[in-house]
Amino acid sequence: MFICVHQLTLHGVLHGIVIGNESQNLGSAIALTNGALPYANFPLASPPGMTILMLPFAGLSHAVAPSVAMSLARGATAATTVVAVYLAGFVARFYGIPASILAGVFTATYPVEFLSTAGVTTGPYVLAFSLLGLALAFPEGRLAEGRRMLYAGLCLGFACTIRPWAIIPTLVVLGCAAAASARRSRLAPAIGGVLAGIVVPSVIFLADAPGAFWRDVVTTELPGHGTMAAGAKLATVLGLGGAAGVSHPDGLAVTLAVIVMVAILLVALASASYSSAYDWCITITSIAVVAVAFLPGVMSPQYGEFAFPLAGIGVGVSASRLLSLMAASGSGAGSDMRATLARGVAVVLVACGVVVAAVAAPADGAFGARYADEHGFIDTGAVTARIPPGACAISNDAMVLIASNRFAANGATCPAAVDTNGLSAIEGDSRSGLLAASNVWLSWLSQARYVAISSAGGSVSPTRIVFTDLHANYVPIFSRAHLELVKRSR
Repeated sequence: MFICVHQLTLHGVLHGIVIGNESQNLGSAIALTNGALPYANFPLASPPGMTILMLPFAGLSHAVAPSVAMSLARGATAATTVVAVYLAGFVARFYGIPASILAGVFTATYPVEFLSTAGVTTGPYVLAFSLLGLALAFPEGRLAEGRRMLYAGLCLGFACTIRPWAIIPTLVVLGCAAAASARRSRLAPAIGGVLAGIVVPSVIFLADAPGAFWRDVVTTELPGHGTMAAGAKLATVLGLGGAAGVSHPDGLAVTLAVIVMVAILLVALASASYSSAYDWCITITSIAVVAVAFLPGVMSPQYGEFAFPLAGIGVGVSASRLLSLMAASGSGAGSDMRATLARGVAVVLVACGVVVAAVAAPADGAFGARYADEHGFIDTGAVTARIPPGACAISNDAMVLIASNRFAANGATCPAAVDTNGLSAIEGDSRSGLLAASNVWLSWLSQARYVAISSAGGSVSPTRIVFTDLHANYVPIFSRAHLELVKRSR
């Protein structure tokens, strides 16, 4: 909690623009309240769950300044991170205090936490709903039945509509339900809950524009796009680089990932004779969230916010199970000595966790300050002063307009350019894809009166066609590092 509060006090984090690629979350919700429907009226390369979660803040933006709604949404994101820390410890509580503390510490001190809590990002939300689903699915460490399993499925299904990463724990829980006794009272409610959690938030958008929804979500977001080395993705999962300060983390990331997965698996096999469905759920989930980095496709930087805590729960639980094995082996004096050793190791593990937390707080804050300095602070006051209220303005980073109280996208008279990075992902980097993205940009520019170009946003010129149109039809009215404003000249 103290780390999140500290981050929110850093320059620009609560009211300004510090990180890019967050505009599609709150921006799509505000556009929806203005009458523009995601997928049908504007491209959105993500499922609709985050848009739905942001609707209360989007509605509030019409009663107060949108910048105030943005600040409240960022505060809610930080609060969700705190809730996720508690849920991580809650999920691991059946394995003792050391496992619970380690799970919470791993969640709270993810080395690049700043990138997930300095804006309205998806990582904390998908993690919180996934952990809530796991907690509901295994009350008292045993697989739930009936209505409770339905609620677990609802949470996991809705988590999938925030980010498809939640498919991993969802499939594991469904597998546990399928393999359990009394399958009918477990599997059917779980499947029903998952389907309801996915279908209900998505059905309106799917029915209105099935082709666009399938393209934006299923073919773009689900499989990922582009290529990215496994080492680079594992560095993201483990949080190396950034606040961790590792300059070339790929090789180290692969080594650590393999060690973690093998260690968790070996402990699970050593205690397989008395393992429960809960044990296997934690084991498989923690290994799978790391192993997915070896699959093709590009991994979002925010994936680590989801995977690192789940892998951390697996590490904490495995450590606790290993200590139990040590304490249970032998007899007599030998058993007492092993039990004492196990307690000593537990104390050391908890102490290490506390030290990590103490070190991570200032390190993460320092990383956030460096990140803000390097990426610049956008002068939203310049946008407010130069773009009149109600004027149609677009930006490659819609948060610039939201923070400046100049976001007027409604999809009809003013386009909703809220996910410019997603547009590039949807259309691809082939020649035909670049031309398609350019045509979308040209249609936006034909309606916009002003354009705010931010260094933190996506490219505004996928081809020279757009670049030419900008220079032919717009004149600069403001230019400073990290921000340029242009106005239509004719």
